[in-house]
Amino acid sequence: MTPATTGSEWLQVAGGLKADRCRNIASSGASTLAITSMSRNGITAETPEGSDWEQIPGLLKQVSVNPATNEVWGVNSNDNIFRRVGITSTNYKGVSWQQIAGGLKWVSVGQAGVWGVNSNDVIFYRNETGNGVGTSGITAENPQGTEWDRISGGLKQVSVSATTNHVWGVNANGAIYRRADTRSPIEGQPVTGRLPEIGSAWRQIDGAGSAIDIGSAGVWVIGSSNAPYARQYTQGQSDVDGYGWDRVDGELTDISVGDGVAWGVDANHVAHVRTGISRDAPTGTGWSTIGPLSLRQISVNSVTNEAWAVAPNNEIYYRTGVVHTCGSENSAAGIDWLKIAGSLKFVSTGPAGVWGVNGNDMIYYRVGTNNGQVGEGSSWQLVEGRLAQISSGNGYVWGVNSVNDIYVRLGITLRDTYPALRKMALRIPGKLARITA
Repeated sequence: MTPATTGSEWLQVAGGLKADRCRNIASSGASTLAITSMSRNGITAETPEGSDWEQIPGLLKQVSVNPATNEVWGVNSNDNIFRRVGITSTNYKGVSWQQIAGGLKWVSVGQAGVWGVNSNDVIFYRNETGNGVGTSGITAENPQGTEWDRISGGLKQVSVSATTNHVWGVNANGAIYRRADTRSPIEGQPVTGRLPEIGSAWRQIDGAGSAIDIGSAGVWVIGSSNAPYARQYTQGQSDVDGYGWDRVDGELTDISVGDGVAWGVDANHVAHVRTGISRDAPTGTGWSTIGPLSLRQISVNSVTNEAWAVAPNNEIYYRTGVVHTCGSENSAAGIDWLKIAGSLKFVSTGPAGVWGVNGNDMIYYRVGTNNGQVGEGSSWQLVEGRLAQISSGNGYVWGVNSVNDIYVRLGITLRDTYPALRKMALRIPGKLARITA
C-alpha cells in the first residue's frame, strides 16, 4: 500500500456534498461513497479526483469505506447500522444494503475492523472484523491502534498476574471476584479477545477487601481494618479459586505481590517489603520498612520483581538495585528510589510494560519497559481512553474507569517495540472497583 501523505493542495471536484445529519463522504482505495447516496466513479492513480458521481439507493447520514477492501458501512438518521453487500474488485458499488443488529450514531471501518459510537458516546468494536486473524489489522505503523472498545461490567480495582494472566478484582462494596478461564497468549502472538483468553465469567470469592493484587506469590488482599491476607493455594500457575485467607501481620492500605516478595504501604505512607514467601511459607517471614519516601501506592513486577511507586503528590518513583537472583541481600528490597519525570496517581508494572493513569484518568505507557526490559524506561507515551486504575499483565492490560466499568486492552505482543500501545480494548461484563492481573 502506498504510504499516506498530507498532499500538496486541494483539487475541486464537481458536485455538492456536505457532512451533516443527511450527508457524509468517505474515501476508499479506489472509490468514494457519499450519502444520500453517491458513488464517485473513475478514480485511478492518473485521475485521483475521479470522473463523475453516481447515486446509490438508500439514505444514510454517515458512511465509512475500508481503504484496503472497499467494504462500506453506514448509519442512518435512526442510528440503524448497514453494511453494503456485493462489493467486489470489479463492482465497487455493491448490490444492496444489509442491516446489522445494534444502534450507532457513527461508524468507521478499516484494517483495525469496524468501530462505532452510540448516542450515549459508548464505544463498540465489531468482533472478527479486523483484517488479519487475531491482529485486528493494527500494525507497527499504527502502534496505538484505534480506540477502546467497551464491554459491560464494573470493578473498583483490578489486578492481572504478569505470569499467568489470571485476573482478580474488588467492587465498590468490597466483594472479591476472580475471572474464570483466562489464559496467557502465545509468545509473540497478539491476543484476539476470543474466549477463553479474556475469560468467560466473574466468579465471586468469599471474603471482602479494599485492595487486591495477584502475582507469582499468589493473591493478596487488604481486608477490614487494613489487615492484609494471602489466599491459600493461589501461588504458581494454577487457575483456581484458592481456599481460605491467611492473616498476615501488619496493617496496610495497598498491596502488590511479586515472585517470593510482596510490597505494601501503610496509612502513614510508609513502604514495606515482605520476603521469604514460598509454597511452604505462603505468607512469608517478615516485613522490612523501606524509607525514606512517603508513598501511596506500589506495584511490583512478578516476573522481574522490579518495583514502581507513586507518592501522595503523584510523583513517580522506580526502585533501583532490585536483582531477581538468589544470594543477594538487596535482591528483594533494592537500593534506592529514583524519581521519574511525570505525574501519576496509579502505576502498574508487568511484562506488558509499565502503565499508569494520572489525576485526570489519562493513560500512559512507559516506553522501553516491556518484554523483560529492566530499568526505568525512556519516556511516557499517551494512550487513548480514560481509566481510574490499571494493571499490566502478559499480553494484556486490564483497568477500570471512574464508574467501575472494566476494560481489557488486547493484541499486545511481547516482541513489539511498543507492545503496550497496539490494540483495542474490550469492556468486560461486571462491576468492580479495583482489579488485579
